[in-house]
Amino acid sequence: MDRDADRLQEVRTSDLNESRLNEDFVHWLRTRGVWWATGIVLAVAVYFFVVGQRQRAADERSQAWRDLAVAALPESLEDVARQHADTDAISSLARLRAATVMLDAVRRNRPVGADLLAGLDAAAANETLSDEERSTYLERADRLFEEVAATDDGTLATTLAVHNALMGRAAIAEALGEGEQARTLYERAAARAETDYPVLAEQARERAETAERYAAVAGLPDQQSATQVRRAVAPRNRAAVMPALEPYLPGGPDEDGDDS
Repeated sequence: MDRDADRLQEVRTSDLNESRLNEDFVHWLRTRGVWWATGIVLAVAVYFFVVGQRQRAADERSQAWRDLAVAALPESLEDVARQHADTDAISSLARLRAATVMLDAVRRNRPVGADLLAGLDAAAANETLSDEERSTYLERADRLFEEVAATDDGTLATTLAVHNALMGRAAIAEALGEGEQARTLYERAAARAETDYPVLAEQARERAETAERYAAVAGLPDQQSATQVRRAVAPRNRAAVMPALEPYLPGGPDEDGDDS
């Protein structure tokens, strides 16, 4: 009997403890539980928000590089530069490419996009640039190079883009016969690359030393006279600039006079 009484007392004590625990838990839920639950929900929401933001940023970055890869015309490249101004170096790369496209058009004496239209319009295959169009292309290219140079923040990340932009502007000035302006720009390009790319700086300085002499004979010739100019001057060390500028500079790649 004593054993049964002890057992009954244990059961009653256990039930009482459980009852007290339940009451304490209910009280905790009514007081602090709501805030804890709210905090947990908010933490989960913040987590998924951060993950979503990172995913969206990654998607936007990928889209920016895709847009740059598929853009071909200067107008579309400038749109890419504006739309993705805060993504990596997209803006500078797009502007450098747009300037290169226009310089290449002047070099070939063909309007931008003429090759794309040649298959649809027979007249487009033989279309050439007018003097006004050539000047407009060069002005736009120079403006784009200047915009890239204006993004310089003095860091290593912008060194190459700014150096190429300054070299591009200098090459345009040299091709237009503006020797003093070309020399100044070459010197700026050399100073910008001096710390991180001394070889490029040395090449720019070499160009600065001869800019006025070559600008005097270069000018902006048409296709036929451009070949004669390149034959008339001595070859020079080539700088690390946009490839489309090379044929405009004395001592260009087609020294044998073949522009085909």
